[in-house]
Amino acid sequence: MDECENPEQVTTMLKSHVETLLRQIWEQSEIIADDDGDYAFRTATAIAWVRVIGGEQPAIRVFAHAACDVPGTKKTLQEVTELNACSRWAKISWSDGCVVVDQAIHWLSVDRGSLERALESVTVVSDDIGVMIATIYGGHTPFPYDTKAEGSDRDAA
Repeated sequence: MDECENPEQVTTMLKSHVETLLRQIWEQSEIIADDDGDYAFRTATAIAWVRVIGGEQPAIRVFAHAACDVPGTKKTLQEVTELNACSRWAKISWSDGCVVVDQAIHWLSVDRGSLERALESVTVVSDDIGVMIATIYGGHTPFPYDTKAEGSDRDAA
């Protein structure tokens, strides 16, 4: 295990590094954190964030709300468990009515490629499952499904 000698310093440097990477990936000159320190972005139907996590083992967490106001019924939770078991890269969970998709990156592994892969994994899985969950089990996606974009260049995972 790679211990972090000075977690606060590493977290500060990691935050700066992530901001630089996000500016490059999103081709924006300025990246603004929300009140929680997260960097929000939108997928086709989900709302997502990039978060720098401090502590003894700093990390990056990319996570999205694929569907909201989803009842926590037995069938819903069984579906989430099955989806989670099938997902190779992203973790899927239900929390307080939200179906959450997330992936973490250890601080020593954060580079442009790993961050791009995490963004893509969370985005694709969120968009793939959000509408299905909301339609079958109740709730809604944070953003409506755009039927005009159906059949576009976006591939399903």
